[in-house]
Amino acid sequence: PPAVNREFLRLSYIARVLDVSALTVNRWVHGGDLQALNVQGAGAKRPTYRVQRTVLIEFLCRRGMSEERAKALFR
Repeated sequence: PPAVNREFLRLSYIARVLDVSALTVNRWVHGGDLQALNVQGAGAKRPTYRVQRTVLIEFLCRRGMSEERAKALFR
């Protein structure tokens, strides 16, 4: 499935829905623009991130997307 659940979304899923590269979404996370949770834990060699749906919607609204559109994309 594209997401762990409806509340926490994989970066690859976010990229696919927004039609941007996974690298772009990673840059948002690593640049501090998009808050994500490392589900592997702090000591993991390779982190695995998930983004909370509500956090993603707020991020998209800050970038100019309407809340209605953001919610429709990620319901």
